[in-house]
Amino acid sequence: MCIRDRKKPKSSDSKILVEFGGPIGAVIIMVFSHLLMFYFYISIEFYQGGVFLPTDLGKLFNQLKTAIPNRECIVVYWTFMLVQMLFAMLMPGPTIKGLPVASENNHQHKYLCNGVASWYATLVLAGVLHYTGYFRINFLVDNLGKMMVTAMISGDAISLIIYFWGIWSGKSIRMYGLSL
Repeated sequence: MCIRDRKKPKSSDSKILVEFGGPIGAVIIMVFSHLLMFYFYISIEFYQGGVFLPTDLGKLFNQLKTAIPNRECIVVYWTFMLVQMLFAMLMPGPTIKGLPVASENNHQHKYLCNGVASWYATLVLAGVLHYTGYFRINFLVDNLGKMMVTAMISGDAISLIIYFWGIWSGKSIRMYGLSL
């Protein structure tokens, strides 16, 4: 049998798969994951990593105030993100074709698989910055809560931008929720 005589597989886009409990389950996971991160932060910062019951809301809010991001944490986080974007574009690695995307006329996207090279470059860069004193790694531990909140807000903002960009550009394939 010739390869061109084979039947094409059925499109997975014809079925609607509801994962993680659909949109409601996804929202619950997103909210719960943020609350869990705050719980872990307070546990580490104020209870030596122990389990605690947040009974005093005033005390809890005072503890959470220590995690309000500052300018330095925002600059450190976004500098890291920009360096990672540069590594993703520039580091060597094999280029692999992905699976055919049925909703894009079976187009196969190309992916540069350079995660290992980027990881080692990140480790070397972090070591050099720490050794030279330009950026001490203990800054991350000293500002754990602030860095965590900066990362959460940044991740949420990027997710919303991409979500609404998909809707606005008309490329919101297999997305739940709003449609403009």
